[in-house]
Amino acid sequence: MILVDDVSQDETVVIARGLDIKTVVHSTNRGYGGNQKTCYMQALDEEADFIVMLHPDGQYDPKMIPQLLNVSRREKNRALARI
Repeated sequence: MILVDDVSQDETVVIARGLDIKTVVHSTNRGYGGNQKTCYMQALDEEADFIVMLHPDGQYDPKMIPQLLNVSRREKNRALARI
């Protein structure tokens, strides 16, 4: 798991590091697109099998991640979007 922090003002980095999550911290705010670019580049560098983007606004339910990954593993030719 990789967390990219775009200069948040809360305890995100401290919590992530306490959970032993690989954490990348931007020194300046790169905005939505810049943050996503860092996320994807880090995932590619780690040779990730799957990339799941979670946004802090609660737009996506993280409880769905295991189900999404199971479908992706089982049905490799299927693409999933907006659940």
